[in-house]
Amino acid sequence: MLSPEDVDLVATFRKITGLMPGVSFDILMGTLTPEREKEFGEILIELGESLRRRAERRGLSADSMPQDETKILSKRMERVIDASAVTIVDASRKP
Repeated sequence: MLSPEDVDLVATFRKITGLMPGVSFDILMGTLTPEREKEFGEILIELGESLRRRAERRGLSADSMPQDETKILSKRMERVIDASAVTIVDASRKP
């Protein structure tokens, strides 16, 4: 069963998913205002911190999380995307 915090986290993911196309479009078109860009960045940072806190509550210590500052965002996202793709493929093979 999900905790109230987990329900809020999932709701936040859904909201961010809805905002992403517009923000992406505005970046591509050069119409994203600095204020909106900063606000959206802060939302993403808070989401990341929420996920980190959830991982810690679930038993992953902060010390065991990678802290290599040389990693770029795209490499980290590739790992998440690759892991999601494997999960989706594996799930589709189940009867």
